[in-house]
Amino acid sequence: MSEVLMKLGSFKFSISTAVYQELSRVTEYRWAKAERFGKAPARQFTGLGDDTIDLSGVIYPHWKGGLGQLDDMRTLAGTGKAQRMVAMPEIGKGDDLGLWCIERIEEQQSNILSGGVPGKQSFRIKLVAYGKNL
Repeated sequence: MSEVLMKLGSFKFSISTAVYQELSRVTEYRWAKAERFGKAPARQFTGLGDDTIDLSGVIYPHWKGGLGQLDDMRTLAGTGKAQRMVAMPEIGKGDDLGLWCIERIEEQQSNILSGGVPGKQSFRIKLVAYGKNL
């Protein structure tokens, strides 16, 4: 059985390393408001809005994967390039979710051990869809 849940560029979210515990996706649609005399405003569909994903999860650095996982994610985000997201990539027919931009990475450290090393790192990553037709 595969451990990898999702791959974003070269970064792998897996059960034994950086596992996301919650995924929230918001897709927006734009509707312009048109005022009308003597009537309630009407709406006109003007196109798609942003598509965003928030991932939150946890890393136990001493379990597997080590302390550098969030630094690896920051390095990937710092390339300034949209990253291909593939869900369940190792089962032979991963679901290609398209290109996504890493907009924000949050980190919380707890269970601090000797030398100031965290025993647990919680993270939240905000992604926004790059766009279609690439």
